[in-house]
Amino acid sequence: TVQVRMDAFPGKVFTGRLIVFNPVPKTMGTALQYQGKIRLDNVPSVSFYEGMSARVSIEAPQTTPAAPK
Repeated sequence: TVQVRMDAFPGKVFTGRLIVFNPVPKTMGTALQYQGKIRLDNVPSVSFYEGMSARVSIEAPQTTPAAPK
């Protein structure tokens, strides 16, 4: 589950699921950029454009470590 917040839409939180994630970052000056794809739960009545930045919170499912064999 993900929550997406964007400066372009103050006060709005978009929810969805992480579909694809590249764990290798790209260096952008002093920042790291990660790329992925998110499927939103409800398509909002706003327009998104390539290159828009977002802050994405990812909630990973909790798993129990496998017992040693």
